[in-house]
Amino acid sequence: MPTYLVSRLIRREATVALGGDGGDELFGGYLHHSWVQQQARMGEWIPRPARKLARSVVSRLMPIGAKGRNYALGLTAERPFNIVQFNVLFDAHARGRLLAPFAPPFRSLGAPEAYKAALCNERHTALQQATSLDFRTYLVDDILVKVDRASMLTSLEVRAPFLDPRVIELAFGRVPDRLRATAHERKILLRRLAERLLPPSLDLRRKQGFSLPLQQWFKGAWGQYIESVLTSSDAILFDRGVVRELLAGQRAGFSNTHRLFALAMAELWRREYRVSSVGATEGPLPVLQRA
Repeated sequence: MPTYLVSRLIRREATVALGGDGGDELFGGYLHHSWVQQQARMGEWIPRPARKLARSVVSRLMPIGAKGRNYALGLTAERPFNIVQFNVLFDAHARGRLLAPFAPPFRSLGAPEAYKAALCNERHTALQQATSLDFRTYLVDDILVKVDRASMLTSLEVRAPFLDPRVIELAFGRVPDRLRATAHERKILLRRLAERLLPPSLDLRRKQGFSLPLQQWFKGAWGQYIESVLTSSDAILFDRGVVRELLAGQRAGFSNTHRLFALAMAELWRREYRVSSVGATEGPLPVLQRA
């Protein structure tokens, strides 16, 4: 929605615009690009048996949405699973509880993490693995899809100069980690270049994402609507006890807005296309079909 609104404004003045997509993935612009390096160093000091025990305790006893939960799960995971843990809405244990009514037992709970872990090159540094993974998954499956659909809805052409093959080869092949991101700085090379070329009045440290203000919206009528959608959802798909936990956690100050939003969108999609589950108790993988 924010990308669509910006595109609509730009389209009043131009038919083609330049976007910055790829800059974060290529040059280390996300917060977790610093975290993975911290975790890589800290994780070396934690014995493997202790990591396994701590991970089990965190996943079972630390509430979903509690601050630091994903970081703790990443800190206690084996590499490269510590890298794929970032930005996960529901870890394997949480998914198992959430989807219990849909597919007991759900035997492929770790499949998404295993798929992403297989994309990581064990010979690369933690930062190289994280940026490469973001480039191959998040950028193409989320960011570029969003920008393409939102901009073309307004008949605006958006170009992404950072995705020039020469820039990609430079970022992944020649720029060292110390000029991409460290434990305390991100997108270092681009900011140094910007300081030389752009007006000093520009705030080069500020980073503004194009995300919805879900946290604020949940405090009003929109949040009440989302709650009503989820509390009346199909219990065959999502465990209502887990949904109630997420809602209670949100009211208590936990960060569950994106989780609740995602579940609500899935439920509204199911209602829109009249999708129901068939054979939920007849095997490990029930079938979804149009009602």
